[in-house]
Amino acid sequence: MRLTAHRYYALFGLALSATWPMLAHAETAFTLKGGAVNLWDNTQTLDGASRNLDDTSHSTFAIGWEHRRRNGAAFGMEYLSYRNDFTPPSSPDTGLARTQVLQFVARKYFDRAPVVHPFIGIGIGTSQTTVSIDAPTSYTKYDWNVALQANVGVEFRIDPNFAFSAEVKGLYFDVNSTHYDPSSTGLFLGASVLF
Repeated sequence: MRLTAHRYYALFGLALSATWPMLAHAETAFTLKGGAVNLWDNTQTLDGASRNLDDTSHSTFAIGWEHRRRNGAAFGMEYLSYRNDFTPPSSPDTGLARTQVLQFVARKYFDRAPVVHPFIGIGIGTSQTTVSIDAPTSYTKYDWNVALQANVGVEFRIDPNFAFSAEVKGLYFDVNSTHYDPSSTGLFLGASVLF
């Protein structure tokens, strides 16, 4: 059963309110990440024509916040955006597919050294994809989907209030077989401010 867009936000609210009591006495982190994602399928049928999408995304970034407990558990939200341009193997049209993702995320950080903190995490949320096709056949199409995430990485805490991170992220989108599928694997580098 596919969920409508307004139900995604209800799920976010329930998830956040359910976990809020666990966030007491937590450290807060704000993170900015840049990187690239590689689509699992870079040849897709859009508007009835086969299109070759870029192997690597453009304008890829993520921003997020999370509350961290002393035991290494962390809960928060993350916004991710990336774009894949496409060219036509069977149509003169060109264009782009932009993906925006908003997710509730949970991570577990491990203390392996004073500076090095490996982590694993998951996420669930909603995504909006925008497919824009240029002339001679111009149109823009929007699609909402459930988005799932799994990630693994390492954070380097160089200061009590500042850290760098490297992360590999897998993104899966529950899309109709006739729609653009932005499912992908990404590599991100980030910087965090903690307080």
